Amino acid sequence: MFPLELLILPFIGALIGYITNVVAIKMLFRPREPVYVPGTAWFVQGLLPKRKKALAADIAKTVDNDLLPLADIRMQMRDSGYQEQLLQILTEHVDERIAEALPTLVPQRVQRRVRRYVRDAVGREAAAFINKAYDEMWERLQSDMRLGDIVRRRIEALDLDQLEGLVFQVAKKELGHIEKLGAALGFIIGVVQALFLLVRIV
Repeated sequence: MFPLELLILPFIGALIGYITNVVAIKMLFRPREPVYVPGTAWFVQGLLPKRKKALAADIAKTVDNDLLPLADIRMQMRDSGYQEQLLQILTEHVDERIAEALPTLVPQRVQRRVRRYVRDAVGREAAAFINKAYDEMWERLQSDMRLGDIVRRRIEALDLDQLEGLVFQVAKKELGHIEKLGAALGFIIGVVQALFLLVRIV
């Protein structure tokens, strides 16, 4: 084997590695429908078309258990101060309504005391009510709702063109890197083959 042929081996390996990975990525989605091997029960079908429902269920389970568990969302909402903000809005609203309802003949000092008393009372009662309603709401959500179910239904509702577009939109750069990695690995394998043959020739 001539040295020129040995030099070509890495580039052939790179081409084969690149084409192989391109085909592998395409086979994630194609063929869309099962293509049966004549005379057998064997068929070829793209991974996502074949396992769309199973993948949707797996993604839904991951969302519920790992990515967006309701317990973490509940903690985040509690730590974000939404309850305190709701309480403040409620007490301010009650205070404004009392100020509008009190007759103008009532002295300002008395009005301020009445408003302060009612505002404090409403604040205490509303805080307990909001906390109770908040806990009951989350208890019901934990038993009745799963974010993963919403994700699963949305994925199952996508047609294959939409699903393919979504995957490439999210992972276009990474898929491109996989194609280039195939070329790089093929080139390295070609270099190793060329060196092995060169040693045998020498």
